[in-house]
Amino acid sequence: MPFSSINPEPPPAERRFLSRADAFLLIGMAALSVSLFLVWKREPVAIPPGAQAFLVTEQYLVRRGFDLPQWGWMLGCGVACNLFLLFDPTPKNRNLLAILQSVAGLGAALLALRYVSGEVGAIVGLGGGLLLAWGALNRYQEITQSGEAQE
Repeated sequence: MPFSSINPEPPPAERRFLSRADAFLLIGMAALSVSLFLVWKREPVAIPPGAQAFLVTEQYLVRRGFDLPQWGWMLGCGVACNLFLLFDPTPKNRNLLAILQSVAGLGAALLALRYVSGEVGAIVGLGGGLLLAWGALNRYQEITQSGEAQE
């Protein structure tokens, strides 16, 4: 749209709907949230010696993500990591914003790594945490590169 004397303001800059880092962060949060409903751990149940003759299979106690002691901290780190998407980075706050978002993403990944096992919930949770960390670090690189280009 060309400039005119009627409208002296330039047209607003177009913004892409979703960048790669934003997609990583949103998919990572979705995976981390869904993983809390899945099985993270199976523990064998202690069976009395007399009852073992009647049981054909082993019994397991299934622990889901919400049964983990730090599930709230893991989910909180993921939510905090995505909440930083609401703030537009400026040259003043881009480093602080990127560091806080990276720390929140790495916190979610490390908490998920603490309970890693071969179960589906643990694998999905770890993948979600790693996507959060990678998306935050990737967004940090995008913020830094766009800041250097603007200066």
